[in-house]
Amino acid sequence: VGGVLTVLTGIFPEPVMFLRTFFMGSETGDPIYFRAVFGALLTASISILACLLRPISQKNYQQSLGLTANTLDKAMAFFKGGVKPNWEPAKKAKNLCLLADPKMAEGEIYLSKKVFSDLKAEIGDKIYVSDMRWWLGGVRSGHFYLKGEHNRDKQLILISQTSIKQAYMLANKKAFAEKII
Repeated sequence: VGGVLTVLTGIFPEPVMFLRTFFMGSETGDPIYFRAVFGALLTASISILACLLRPISQKNYQQSLGLTANTLDKAMAFFKGGVKPNWEPAKKAKNLCLLADPKMAEGEIYLSKKVFSDLKAEIGDKIYVSDMRWWLGGVRSGHFYLKGEHNRDKQLILISQTSIKQAYMLANKKAFAEKII
């Protein structure tokens, strides 16, 4: 609407002339720059008015959760499957070995108590697992949900064979794990 009304000021320049006179105190000179100012003010006014007149329903509010900066935790919790984000700083766990476990579900991993502690992880956290070789640039990597703790070797990641294949990981190569959220 603001754009159409701004274009119409080429035919009906009175509003632009009024604006120029209001700001400059004279009616001389080319009003083209004031046409742009008029268009910007008009469009901003229409937008503000539309926002104020539009009723905010509970449904609209619920649909917008996670889309604004003040609801970022909601978006991260949704991304994690309903689990609150874990903001506790942690270091990477390096020189880990992958072990394909046939009982594991796709997209889930189990870590040792030591790695759990190093990552300051909680069940449900998103964990990034990648090949240790830096020159691969993360090509052999994946994001997984931390399902729980295992009692085997402290440098072992239990993971499904399908997850290993989908992340292009190699079971005989060292990996590192890092908590994302």
